[in-house]
Amino acid sequence: MTYKAKVTTRGQMTIPQPVREALQIQEGDEVYVYVVDQRRAAIEVVGRKKPADLYGTLKTAEPAPGYETMRRTAKEHLGKQHLAEQSRDTDSTTENGGGDSEDS
Repeated sequence: MTYKAKVTTRGQMTIPQPVREALQIQEGDEVYVYVVDQRRAAIEVVGRKKPADLYGTLKTAEPAPGYETMRRTAKEHLGKQHLAEQSRDTDSTTENGGGDSEDS
């Protein structure tokens, strides 16, 4: 199949929709353009970026903690949060006269 595209003054062109569909090109995908000869070029679809492709692109002051460290930290945080909630419940029960007695 052959399709025509026009190059803008900025050197850009839109890949015709039937070509995008045939090659399954979506917004954000990367493509390589190869010069075949003086009048022809070829397009190769590299693919879209995945979150895993971004690993290591941001520099940090210290390395990210490992899986076990993150689990331990989350467990400690949830434990403290649970204890604080229990303490609040106990305090509010004590303030209301024990909460176990019924009005006669």
